[in-house]
Amino acid sequence: MALLLSVSIIGCGGSDSAGPPVIVTQAPDADSDGVNDAQDTCANTSANATVDSNGCAPTQLDNDDDGKNNAIDQCPATPQGEAVDILGCGIDTQGGASPDDLDNDSVLNANDSCDATPRDELVDAVGCSASQKDNDADGVSDDIDVCDTTPNGEPVDIRGCGINSETQVLSSAFVERDGLLVIELESTNYDGDWQLRTGRLSSGNAYLMYQGNNNFNLPGVDVITVPIVINQPGIYRFSWLNIIGEGDSPTEANDSWLQINSENFYAKKISNAQGDTPLGHIVCPVGRPSSNRCEGEAPEGSSSQGWLKVYRTGSPVDDWVWRSFTSDNDPHAIFAEFDQAGQYNILISGRSFGHGIDRLVLYRSENPNSNVSEETAISLDRAESSRE
Repeated sequence: MALLLSVSIIGCGGSDSAGPPVIVTQAPDADSDGVNDAQDTCANTSANATVDSNGCAPTQLDNDDDGKNNAIDQCPATPQGEAVDILGCGIDTQGGASPDDLDNDSVLNANDSCDATPRDELVDAVGCSASQKDNDADGVSDDIDVCDTTPNGEPVDIRGCGINSETQVLSSAFVERDGLLVIELESTNYDGDWQLRTGRLSSGNAYLMYQGNNNFNLPGVDVITVPIVINQPGIYRFSWLNIIGEGDSPTEANDSWLQINSENFYAKKISNAQGDTPLGHIVCPVGRPSSNRCEGEAPEGSSSQGWLKVYRTGSPVDDWVWRSFTSDNDPHAIFAEFDQAGQYNILISGRSFGHGIDRLVLYRSENPNSNVSEETAISLDRAESSRE
């Protein structure tokens, strides 16, 4: 670019005379980083970025050539060709950890307040997972603490609940708000052969795994009773986040028994991906009580005493999935209709050894209005519903 300057020249006699225009040439600088284009080795630098003498910002440089730019690289001298983590620090590709992050939780040792974090557990900014924290200092880690605000010094049980308060907390109902219920299974009054497990990238870092005998034709064993309060009557769809915790078959250790004591507990065909029945086809629990007005056929496979076998489909088997169907080889989604506001129960019974359940949702669906989308309901950003 060229600048046109007018320069005044004052003579010896004290009189001024305007001199001719002086042309000053300024070298081009396309990205306005203060380094002219002829010397700038990094074009298109972001506005206001700090650059070196070559016109390069840290985000444009990778001094150790590990694929992580200098702005995020916390290990800037990684040997050539060494695999790195998200921080640009070397990792052992045979499964070991970086010397700079010994527990491999993506928080460098210098900033990590909790070393030896178990594998696959989510951590906070200082490298601590829920299993390594105890916010109410009751001796029960946060990942399994059902009562996480226990008063200081109060004796607690294995769930972190005060000896006199556990029954009240665990028997209180989860409350539906705005057409949605979200329940973590580890927060329920589980017992028997349902065992608490942690890790595996589960929601809240904890989940329940059934470790009892297979009850393929006998519902009602090791029942978890989950009291709920419905404020908005209507049609609700049910789903749970579940995993196959034993073996590698997608059709084993993949189901549990379910019953919801609503006025209409049933399952409906919502996809033609599998099975011969038409869309909208209804199946009803076998042996259902008279209080369940469901009208339809029996599901394929097991159903008894008003319970439905609810299974997951697909693989890989060790992934958490929101798949909850009944009727073998002809998947029907699970629904419950609530005619009036009030308290109801969701009942879960052990069926297959090794079936893991993390959280469940119940959300308004297929009503004329005020429905909740599946995407909204199953988002893990949703906090667990409050109790009353």
